[in-house]
Parts: sequence; C-alpha cells; structure tokens
Amino acid sequence: TQTETANLVDLNLDVEEGKSGSFSAGITYSQTYGTGLTGKISEKNLFGGGYTADVSADVGGAVNNYSIGLVNPYFIREDVSASASLFRSQTDPQSFVAYKQDSQGGAVGLGFALSEYARYSVNYRVTNTILELAPNTQPADVSLSIKSQIGAFATGEFTQSLSYDTRNRVLYPSQGGIQSVSLGYAGLTGDQKFYELDISSSNYMELSDVWTLRAAWSAAAIQGYGGADVPVYRRYSLGGVGSIRGFDVYGVTLLDPTTLDILGGKRKTTASLDFIFPMPYMEQAGFRGSFFMDVGTVWGNSSSVTEAFNLSKVRASYGFGIEWASPVGPITLNWGYPINVQTNDKPRRFEFALGQGF
Repeated sequence: TQTETANLVDLNLDVEEGKSGSFSAGITYSQTYGTGLTGKISEKNLFGGGYTADVSADVGGAVNNYSIGLVNPYFIREDVSASASLFRSQTDPQSFVAYKQDSQGGAVGLGFALSEYARYSVNYRVTNTILELAPNTQPADVSLSIKSQIGAFATGEFTQSLSYDTRNRVLYPSQGGIQSVSLGYAGLTGDQKFYELDISSSNYMELSDVWTLRAAWSAAAIQGYGGADVPVYRRYSLGGVGSIRGFDVYGVTLLDPTTLDILGGKRKTTASLDFIFPMPYMEQAGFRGSFFMDVGTVWGNSSSVTEAFNLSKVRASYGFGIEWASPVGPITLNWGYPINVQTNDKPRRFEFALGQGF
C-alpha cells in the first residue's frame, strides 16, 4: 500500500508455516549385512514447543536396529540442549565374526554451545548386552578370548566430547573443518570397565570452482582396567567407507593366531585425502565423484595376540568413488586398490554403502 512518503510502502505479508514432520523409507543393501528395509519418522516441532523427535528402524539381513529419540534444543536456555533415547540393536554377521550380539538400553545427554563454533556435550548410556556364539560355530573351534565373553552383562558409559565446527555447510562442505575429541568411561555402573579416547579432524579446502580437497585424520584407543578386558565387539577393525577403502569390513584387524577369529585391536589410526568434484551433467541431482588415498592400521593386545605399532604394517589404498545424496541418505560406490596387504587381510576392490559419505 502506498504511504504518504514517496519512497515507502506498507507491505501486508501472509506467512504460512512449513511442514515440520517428515517420513522416509527405502531398501538398503550392504555387502557386510545383506539386504534390509529402513524407515524413519521425524518431527521438528513436537507439541509446538520446538522439540525434535524421531523414530527409526533398520530391519533385515544381519542387522536389526530400532531407536526412538527426543531432543529439547532449549532445555535451560537457547544454548543448552537435552536429549533422551531408547534403542535396540541386533547383529549377526556370521560370515565375519563367530558371535552374535543383542543390545538394548537408553541414554540421556546435555549439549552446551560454548561459542558460534564450539560445542561441549555429556552423555550417559546404559546398555544391556547378550553375546552368543553364532549358530553355525563349534565351541571347540572358537577363540578363548571370545568364549570368555559369552553371556549377558550391563555397561554404564559416561562420555564427554568437545567439537569445533567451522564448515560452511553440513552437507557437501567446501570450506572449513570439524575437529573433535571425546573421552568415554565405563564402570560407574554395570559389569564392564574400560575407558576410550577418540580424536578426529576433517578439513575442507576449495581448490577451484570444481575441486574441493578433504584431508582427514583420526586416532582412538580403548583400554580395560581393574582386571577387566575390553569387550570384543568394542575393539577396532578397519576397512570400508570411512576407514580404509579397498579393504573389506573387518579387513584389517587382529586375529587369533590359532582359530583366525577376529579379535580386533585396542589402538587404531587412519588418514585420508579426497579430491572431490561434481559429476558432469549430474551435479543438480546430487552426484559427485572423488579420487582418494587412505592409510591406516590397528594394533594392541588381547589374551591370545599382541601386536605393537609397526610402520611397515600400515596399509594404504587409492581409488575412485561416486556419491549420490539420495532421499534416504548418501549412497556411495567405491573402487579401491589396496597397497601393502598383509597376511589374512581381506581386500575388496568394489564396495557399496548407504548412509556414509566422504
């Protein structure tokens, strides 16, 4: 509407609130866990109070995961959030390990925005786990390290983490980076006693209008205390997307020298370089490609195997990947060529993954 002032007008705007809920479903496939179904329902404004709630399920193949979560982003004030969740996870990757796992529990946490980029969070997670030998295994043929952990037990784990995130966007960043460190401690409640330190760094540099360089590094260590050993399913193995491409899942690990069962290590480190570019004629559809180089290794000890860090055993790989930001999550295809393959490693030239990006 025109006003009495020549260069001013009155505007009448109609604002319509967008939909705050979403639903997604699809078919998933993993070379490790087989074919399954996935579904997720999310609501970003539950009860009209800004609460975020989601319910998700992944069923089929060798994995069944169920979870429900609630986040209050303004728990005390705008820079303090609170969260609560319940979950159940069942895994039975018999082609890789000699045991199957059924875990269920819940977690509560608080998050604190320290600045525009820095965030600190604390979380307490209680998990009840049943570990059983896989149905097709013979007890006499299974590692003593695994048989000693068969049974039901509880884990109460307190974790605190600090992150510094300067990425220009969460999806497909081209500048900035995210640095994080977390320290976990189990033993205040439950049967398990261990502590874990995890450090990671991922940085992005825009080399040109086409090329983006991603440089990432990570290291982790886990250690039991008070005479307790680290749970076998919490030990480290490497291979696949987010690890060392060109090697299979559990492809780089520590094995029982007698039974060759996968035991995993208590220390790991990885590093990677990705030269990322939009796929010609497919950029608008969310496709991009990457030339990559990965390095990494696992070491440590268990009751039946000990391996110190050895530079000559650091595995490496190079290759090419394609990623698509599909409606059900990032779909990744990788063609990797392993270097410095050790005895009993499991290379994999091609891999397909849903839900992890580079």
